[in-house]
Amino acid sequence: LLQTRALRIIEEQLMDDDLEELSSESDVALFRSASNFRLAELSMQKQDLSDARKYFSKSINEMPEAPWSLRAEDMLEQLESLR
Repeated sequence: LLQTRALRIIEEQLMDDDLEELSSESDVALFRSASNFRLAELSMQKQDLSDARKYFSKSINEMPEAPWSLRAEDMLEQLESLR
């Protein structure tokens, strides 16, 4: 339950700077992965495809078994096709 709440906060409430800090300093791989995935989504919204690629990759590398990893892999493939 606590983990679910934390993930919801990452997805809905944290700003870029907080997500950056969490992605590099959290002791919990799940939270690092989630924050990188969220940073990738925000980068996509800003049309910063280079950062989006970077954050999707980091999200997958942090925790390949995370529920969002398949989505991150799909997004990376789409971004690569745009090159």
